[in-house]
Amino acid sequence: MLTYAFRSFSWFPEPAPRPAGALFADPVCGRSLSEFQAAASVVYCGATYHFCSGGCHARFSSEPGKYHEAAQRKS
Repeated sequence: MLTYAFRSFSWFPEPAPRPAGALFADPVCGRSLSEFQAAASVVYCGATYHFCSGGCHARFSSEPGKYHEAAQRKS
């Protein structure tokens, strides 16, 4: 039996680690949550986004550039 190991590859650098228990804002609805409460998480252009629900994740996935640009303007 052959076993293959795959390493994920990203064109963007990994985001800096955050302290445990740090709060994040869902980029779609703005709800504050920790990474442990997140229903989904995505790395887009080197930034990690956490989502409160699958619905927010789906909305972000349909137009990631829109939400990424808005998040960059806020920070």
